[in-house]
Amino acid sequence: MHIKEAVQFGRKFLAGKKSAHIEAEILLMHLLGFNREKLFIAKDFQLNKRDEAKFKQFLSLLKNDYPIAYITGEKEFYGEKFFVNENVLIPRPETELLVENIIFLIDKIYSETKRTVNIADIGTGSGCIGISAALKCPHAFIVASDISADVISVARKNCRKFKLENRMKFVKSHLLNKLIDQKFDIIAANLPYIGTEKYNFIDYNVKQYEPHTALYGGRDGLDLYRNFFRQILEMRYKPKFVLGEFGFGQGNEMRKLMNKYFVQKLGATYEIKKDYAGIERVFIINLWT
Repeated sequence: MHIKEAVQFGRKFLAGKKSAHIEAEILLMHLLGFNREKLFIAKDFQLNKRDEAKFKQFLSLLKNDYPIAYITGEKEFYGEKFFVNENVLIPRPETELLVENIIFLIDKIYSETKRTVNIADIGTGSGCIGISAALKCPHAFIVASDISADVISVARKNCRKFKLENRMKFVKSHLLNKLIDQKFDIIAANLPYIGTEKYNFIDYNVKQYEPHTALYGGRDGLDLYRNFFRQILEMRYKPKFVLGEFGFGQGNEMRKLMNKYFVQKLGATYEIKKDYAGIERVFIINLWT
């Protein structure tokens, strides 16, 4: 089977999937170690029997809605490719808005303090948020936490890939439990925020294959954020900024929580940012005085 034949075979095998042609090409690039240009030029390249069998195995997984990122073991996020497996949620493009705002605040703090900016990345998952910020901001130091050792191993692997071992630290912790006495300039979180009702309607492949603990956030989806906010109030050293991501339709409840925990108790201010689809997505709490 030549590459051209393999792409055609994949498109037919995945008939009905919108991106069948593209996904077939991605699988072949992953399998053969080719980039898109080389794949196009080498369209008459002959697959050996092992690669052909592996390609068909990958197609079968895709036909059963298995995420292509778990097959290839990588997902592009904020211009870089991150290692992922079934232990971590696959990074979403809308989360790049959170990264953009973290980077903006790192630069803002550094411009005024001229010292290392310390960031806590809570619920780090693949590490894509903290790592992306560190890559853009050489004056940042990241402490990344997650409740799962398996998840942290994925984030560590990505940290090593980008040679950030001297600028990142990993802590196994439920939210801020083991970080409560530390001092941070920024605390950022992308916690599970899908509620009970919406969980029943998320895509099959997400529900079936991505980790439940990285998706489900309680009845209304915001239980973990409530705990997270309570922990911040308990911190001796309050951060300058707290940022996080939330889902469609949760903006009003998030405003109530921020008013309750930060405006009324600490006199903080906050703002909510919309993503590129016009959906309220990121909150920024300003505690800097």
